[in-house]
Amino acid sequence: MSSSDVGGGSPKDQRGERHRSRRAGSREPTPPLPRGYELLASLFLSALEDIGPEGRAAARRAGEEIGREHLSDSAETVEQALLRLHELGVSCRVIDDALVAGFEALQELPFEAPEIVRCLVAGLLQGALQGAGLRYRVEPEERVTSWSFRYRLEVS
Repeated sequence: MSSSDVGGGSPKDQRGERHRSRRAGSREPTPPLPRGYELLASLFLSALEDIGPEGRAAARRAGEEIGREHLSDSAETVEQALLRLHELGVSCRVIDDALVAGFEALQELPFEAPEIVRCLVAGLLQGALQGAGLRYRVEPEERVTSWSFRYRLEVS
């Protein structure tokens, strides 16, 4: 695998303005959270964070289910398998045997729960790959920005 961005399109928010990714050098827009969901998302993230390890495991399981059942199409490459993640506001770049991915739509939230987001995105990545028929295990490695992380891809 080489370095490549996954996603695309040019969604507009409800005010008709382009919502741009805050990732340095990014040219691809990420869809914003619909109005009113910021508070709800913050409450859920906070609740999962308060639960501790069980909350992180629940976030990963939920991400896997969503990725497997709603975001997967058959694919021959990791890049193809992860294209639909952009619909949720997840940006993703494949770099050799790793992914740099983040839930950039959540940058607008007043509450930060990086461990929950890291587990949720790991689950989304894992589920989308499994649903596409690709046998990889996604393991979080390190935080890149406040909302993006590096994930190791292992052939399973």
